[in-house]
Amino acid sequence: MAHPRIDCRTGIVRVNHVHVFEPRLNKKSGKMEHSLLLLFPKIDPLSSYPVTEVLNQLKTQLPPVVLNNPRALRAIKTTFRDGDIEDELPSTVKLRDLPYAGHFFMSVSQDTARNPPVVIRNYLDPDGNQILLQPHEFKSGDYCMVSLSGYIWEFEGTYGISFGLRNIQFSHEGEALTRGNGDVRQQFDFGPAHVTNESPLG
Repeated sequence: MAHPRIDCRTGIVRVNHVHVFEPRLNKKSGKMEHSLLLLFPKIDPLSSYPVTEVLNQLKTQLPPVVLNNPRALRAIKTTFRDGDIEDELPSTVKLRDLPYAGHFFMSVSQDTARNPPVVIRNYLDPDGNQILLQPHEFKSGDYCMVSLSGYIWEFEGTYGISFGLRNIQFSHEGEALTRGNGDVRQQFDFGPAHVTNESPLG
């Protein structure tokens, strides 16, 4: 059974493990993917609200065998995790480690069979065109908004909810974290932008 995807756009989040310009091999799937880790600050609920709303919507679309079984519903796997719960952290991260502490976090990716994600600025050039960022202009530690596509998956009777990476809109520079680092779509996922001769970042 095919499950519909639900698109959303995050609030302003911080990114880590940025690999959006050059794909990396996903050792689990064996596929080349563009990916990054999203960090949602808990002090700003709007950063994660669109994601949690999609999660809740998708849970209502799970099959009755799951919806009618509270234990199965609690066991649903999602990639949206709590950085202050030890069991949800990556094995290499300890409780209260930065940058996970005080954040929700989620890894998102897009395999190379699709168009690569586009990273744009949050303003247009004087001619009204989108400005694409180059690899040296976007790094782990920076802040942005990200468009995602949420979906339900099933494997051998186990259900889960994940999010695919679409596009990225740069917000502002942050302190560097880990190192890492087609066709341009006419319509992006972030609504109208304003035209300016100067960067809003000064």
